[in-house]
Amino acid sequence: MSIFKESFRDYVKNQLKVRQRIISRGNSDIGSTSRLAGHQNLAPGAFYAYGEKQCVIRMASLVDLMEDIGLDLGGSRFESYKGETFARNFILEGGVFPTYARNTDDGVVVREIQQVRGGFPKPSKKVNLSYGDPSIAADPSSDGYGAVPMPGIVDANIETKSAYGSLRSAKVNFVCHNLRQLEILELLYMRPGYPVLMEWGWSPYIKNDGKIENTFPSVANEQWFWDDSLVSQERIQAEVVKLKQSTNGNYDGFIGYVTNFNYTARADGGFDCSTELISMGEVLDSLKVPSFGFSNIDKDTFNDLNENEKKKIIYQNSLGILIQDIFNTTHPDKAFIENEKVEDVTYNKDGTAVQSNQKDKVENNQQIRSQIDFSRKKLINALGSETGNEAFIYKNQTLNKSNEQSISSTEGYIRWDALATLINELVIPQNEKGDPPLLLSTDLYRTDVNNNLLVDPILYAKYDDIEDTFMDVSCDAKTCILPHQFSSFSDDDYNLTLRQKIGLVWTGLKFWNFKLIGEALGAETKPTGQSKYPDLQITPELAKRRIGGIYISVEKLKTVFENTFTNNREATLGTFIENLWKEINQVCPMHNFGLRTDPEYNHIVQVIDLPITTDDLKELKYNDLFQFNILSNDTISREFKYDTQIPSSLKATIAINAQSGATADDLDSVTFAAFNRSIKSRIHSLDEKFAKNNTEAYKKLADTRAEKEKRLFELNKIIAEYNAKFFNFIDSNEDDLDQLETEFGAIKSIIKEAQSLELYLEKSTSGYLKNQSIIPINLNIVLDGISGMVIGNVFRVDESRLPKAYRKGNIAFVVLGESQNITSCQDWTTTIRGQMIMFPIEEEATGKGKFRNKPPGIISPQEQEIAQIIESTEEPNEIQPAESTPTQTFTADELLLQYIDLNRRFFVKAWARDFLETEVFRTGTNVFTQQINQLNSELIVLVDEWEEFRPQIEEVFGVDYLSNRNSYFYTQWQEKEGNRGVKVNINGQIYTPFLEQPRLGPDTVNTFLGSFQFNLDDFEIE
Repeated sequence: MSIFKESFRDYVKNQLKVRQRIISRGNSDIGSTSRLAGHQNLAPGAFYAYGEKQCVIRMASLVDLMEDIGLDLGGSRFESYKGETFARNFILEGGVFPTYARNTDDGVVVREIQQVRGGFPKPSKKVNLSYGDPSIAADPSSDGYGAVPMPGIVDANIETKSAYGSLRSAKVNFVCHNLRQLEILELLYMRPGYPVLMEWGWSPYIKNDGKIENTFPSVANEQWFWDDSLVSQERIQAEVVKLKQSTNGNYDGFIGYVTNFNYTARADGGFDCSTELISMGEVLDSLKVPSFGFSNIDKDTFNDLNENEKKKIIYQNSLGILIQDIFNTTHPDKAFIENEKVEDVTYNKDGTAVQSNQKDKVENNQQIRSQIDFSRKKLINALGSETGNEAFIYKNQTLNKSNEQSISSTEGYIRWDALATLINELVIPQNEKGDPPLLLSTDLYRTDVNNNLLVDPILYAKYDDIEDTFMDVSCDAKTCILPHQFSSFSDDDYNLTLRQKIGLVWTGLKFWNFKLIGEALGAETKPTGQSKYPDLQITPELAKRRIGGIYISVEKLKTVFENTFTNNREATLGTFIENLWKEINQVCPMHNFGLRTDPEYNHIVQVIDLPITTDDLKELKYNDLFQFNILSNDTISREFKYDTQIPSSLKATIAINAQSGATADDLDSVTFAAFNRSIKSRIHSLDEKFAKNNTEAYKKLADTRAEKEKRLFELNKIIAEYNAKFFNFIDSNEDDLDQLETEFGAIKSIIKEAQSLELYLEKSTSGYLKNQSIIPINLNIVLDGISGMVIGNVFRVDESRLPKAYRKGNIAFVVLGESQNITSCQDWTTTIRGQMIMFPIEEEATGKGKFRNKPPGIISPQEQEIAQIIESTEEPNEIQPAESTPTQTFTADELLLQYIDLNRRFFVKAWARDFLETEVFRTGTNVFTQQINQLNSELIVLVDEWEEFRPQIEEVFGVDYLSNRNSYFYTQWQEKEGNRGVKVNINGQIYTPFLEQPRLGPDTVNTFLGSFQFNLDDFEIE
């Protein structure tokens, strides 16, 4: 499923409704509740309890103290608090949780005192004190400190970080009051890399059934949490998820790893401390691949090796061995040849080469065959005997098509779900318990209120063109094959998940690593290995879009691995996986695959497809979305802010369209025409021409639509033909491969152009223009603390609190950010950041054309270049705008080169336009009007590009990069570009003006707009 397919979870939605009812009802429950319709199930005192609630925050360390380091805990012997008992005595809240634990000959004795800590030492009370308690190092000692308070948490901030909520981070501030307490807390909560459980929640709180609950639940209260034979990261996370749901969102927590810490001495002798935690998902980016033969080779020695020597070395790590095993399995004949070449020469111990004789070669060949057989058996064993054979497409394997033709594959492939499983089994290192720090998964996991596991396959976005045929394809069969491309094959089994294909169940299924995923999500007792969860059901329709079903070329796998590790010996597993999917994105222009960590089970890492389509929104009913009521008597929002902002990169485009009237052949122009309908500029147009101009604009729009529909039809025919011949690119029986590659070499550009045309046709419909003629809204809502809201949830707000143009019954918001804040006053707030999306109106939802939405702020690969797709013309200047690329980090020299390129392109267009305008005034004719208009349009694009690029220049070189003649930027520009001639082709005549000064600067937009005007068809020279 898509991660943008649901509103808030039911328990969150119901809790928000309960809070709305409490607020609207007020304290009117005095006496009777039966007379208040809809409020009967709220317990008496609900309003008071809701208003008086306080946030409990708690940290419990998972550090065990194993050696005596001379701590002073009121004279207690080390053996009495050794192991997990030490951490059990220092569970931090606003103070220290009143637990007294000690090791005895009979085991661990734990006394949980029901009273809160309080008071000073006295003969009748020596423990459970707020001051001077010896069990928490608060008593007077020889270090000169007297009786001091207990340590405790002051406040905390928790944020969901990275795209799609992949990571959760927290910063917790706490205090201690002497050096002994600092030493203890440093051991437990300030050791980088060690785990800490953080929990927080309301007490009391109102459950969804209206009852008042006064107990704060905690994972740290469970006995198994303190038993190293029972506790695990997966089990803790599962318990946190269970408590979130059972408390209806009034509890939250996560297990994090210390990444940083700080403490500062105060004037009173105490210490202000802070620790920073982050969820486990970040580990993928730093997880080194275990090596077996070159850990003793330092970085400098490795860098001095040649490429072949590096390749031999990198294949000695666990990932390299796995990839070689996959290659041996899918390309046995090629693996044999390559290995035979490598082994043709052997070496003595002193390093001298010895040529192999014939006998040696025979023995070596036997070893190679044995290695290939070993590789296959190892992979089959890791995947399971029943699934292993279905995980691959082998080189020279025959694939039977429905038209009775057969394809003999020249490539070997492995499915992504199988590759992920093999990495889990054979690459990711395990701890002493046999548990890995994380797992790759191709499914989404969650639990319902009864703790049943719910599993959904992760799908990639589905794109149809207006003829309802797929134009979503892999543009290179030698990189990957998308599962829906197998639809033309008679063997539909290729479209099914491996597990459904052979009918496997959860229990004992090694392919899905049930021990690590399924059991960890189990009940309160120790996992037994028996499953109570339903099997994952995948229909053939879902299987056609399942990311786990993507077949990846093994040759491409090898290439990515070698490029990743030969260029950087310190590369991580995360780097390799990211590079692999970047290669797949390059050949799948309709998709943008990326990594994310599951927001609830953050040891699970998934590959998702970032764009969202109308098909994803179809499963959401607009009226079923939760609605926040703003500025009303049942509002639950503490703060509500929204703002609109036009991107700076579009300033020039917007201004020009407002002045001269929008053209019909540009996507942005069409949208701005709708936005500016019913108004005109008194400076730039006449009243009597307003209606005529509108009529002509709509006529031009209709003509342009007809032209683009014709072009789209032509492109669709090419794409359909490419689909039909896709597998011929890997068919060993194909005789005209060169002809195919020539014919379809530009298929990626064709698909992008077709996509841009379809988007234009969708945007230029009357229904769409009415629907889109608004500027997107950014929204921030601050609520009383609640858990369970995740990035990707969709909601709406009361439209009566939005501007009139937004009251169309189709405005919704998607959560793009979430944070939690707990203050020193025990208050807890949740802030969600949303951005507007629009549900398609009926015309768009039922028509052939699919209105595409994307997550706000995320640009799909094909849309990144829509503005650059311009039909080729025979204009005098043949320099085209460079393709836009995703934001990257560049060095100063790289930015300078980009500036030089953009400045040259701007100079050429501007010089040509100025030259032609001079000719117009000199000759008194308007023969160059069309060319001038075309150049002005192209200059708008370049100015927009400059406005988007300018912040990077100013960030690196400073805002005075042009005015300061001694700056690095200016001196380098003069050296590389100053007074250099640039050739400009105007109607076949070559001119060579000189670049005297940089043309693009801070005032370019204003200068450009001040001198800018479009020439009209009835232009006359006065």
